[in-house]
Amino acid sequence: MGARRGISGGEKKRLSVATEIVTNPSIIFADEPTTGLDSFMAEAVMTVLERLAQNGRSIICTIHQPSTTVFEKFNKVILLAEGRMVFAGDRLALPVYFARVGKSIPPYTSVADFVIDVLSSSEGAEATLQIAEKMHAAWINTGVPFMRDWHESLREQYIQRLQSEGVADKLSSFKGETKRLALRKEALEAPTATDEEPALKKKEAAVEGRVSWWTQFQVLLHRCSLANKRNPQILQARVGQTLVSALLLGFIFLRLRKGDAISKNGAANFINLNQGMTGLVTVLQTFTTDKIVALREYRSGTYSLVPYFLAKTAADAAFQIFNPVVFFSIAWYMMNLNPSATRWLWGLGFIFLQTNASISMGYLISCMCPDLEIALSVMPLLTMPLILVAGFMIILDSLPRFWIWVPYLSPFRWAFSGIMHAVWEDVELDPCPAGMNPPSCYSSGAEVLEYYCLDGDSMWLNALYLMIMVVGYRVVGLLVLLILNRRN
Repeated sequence: MGARRGISGGEKKRLSVATEIVTNPSIIFADEPTTGLDSFMAEAVMTVLERLAQNGRSIICTIHQPSTTVFEKFNKVILLAEGRMVFAGDRLALPVYFARVGKSIPPYTSVADFVIDVLSSSEGAEATLQIAEKMHAAWINTGVPFMRDWHESLREQYIQRLQSEGVADKLSSFKGETKRLALRKEALEAPTATDEEPALKKKEAAVEGRVSWWTQFQVLLHRCSLANKRNPQILQARVGQTLVSALLLGFIFLRLRKGDAISKNGAANFINLNQGMTGLVTVLQTFTTDKIVALREYRSGTYSLVPYFLAKTAADAAFQIFNPVVFFSIAWYMMNLNPSATRWLWGLGFIFLQTNASISMGYLISCMCPDLEIALSVMPLLTMPLILVAGFMIILDSLPRFWIWVPYLSPFRWAFSGIMHAVWEDVELDPCPAGMNPPSCYSSGAEVLEYYCLDGDSMWLNALYLMIMVVGYRVVGLLVLLILNRRN
């Protein structure tokens, strides 16, 4: 009730056929194109395939229990029973051959249904296997000579018809007239050099048969944008999640006092992790499933992976900008992390870069994994170390030496440092009582940064690291996608 209507099963089948013929293939393999369709839609799909065959393409289908109308659209048929060939030849020869081996088809009986009844048995698999072996032996001994005689008979009938219609004389006269017309056309319409050059270019373009990457990008960007617009519930859910999360966080850490260092540090860490993981998981859920369709179309030669990847990331960019801006602005104001507008802009910039760097990681993981289930299993293994070395759960100076390289790969580490600088840099606090030292009490924002070993970081350098990750993880993800799906 009230659900958004999609396309029907028959429309999906015809769309699949249309997608496959975009690249003008000479051979099309259709695996049970009528499965799951009613008789009307099955006939419609087979009519499409029949027209393609009439236009010079070779259509090879596997078919399951076809109706009489569908079966009559085939020119040639191969019958298999328990993996053994029992017939291969013209469809019109099938009833004649079965009559030859003692299996005459009764009048007004569907040929396809009769064949299925003959090749199966209600007495079990063993009886069906015996029937298959018997019919296979009959085909080897009788069928092959029968089909040879069948084709010879058709050839003789064709020759006799031509002779009876006097076609030979007509063909001779037609050939002579065609030759004279061709010579006359050559003399009157000799092409110039300028005429030949565009024709040659047109021919080369036709041989190439592939539009430019820019055109592919434009078309795919339009398609991805339409797909986003056609799912308003998902868009509303994302916006609602952003607003509810920001308000919930804001009410929990509502209007923190200037010296509430522990609470502000925890809030900064939560903002960092929340936005990063939200963006990463969202990409896993969308790109991993969309990629399956894209790879199928890529393998059929519809388009290249590079313009698809760029179009997909560009189409989703609007939400990757909107969500972190709205979330951070609401949370920052409600929590009173720092009243300075400049500091708010710095923090907003870091959370924006952090979200997009995490999204880039999501693209990389999605490109590595064949499906969503594997991607969701791999994601914690890759992200957990990056979260642990962000700088909040462990002081970076106490990190074991063999883990020193991990923070350089973590967007959480550089975003946390940037947000902490935006909150605490140049902030003066009340002096601590005697005997109280960090982390129990801080007398300035510089002490907070020093305690977390962030005092030596540069805000500009933090931003640069995040920018490199935004681009770098996407480039690596694209390379992984290309390497894992190389097409011969």
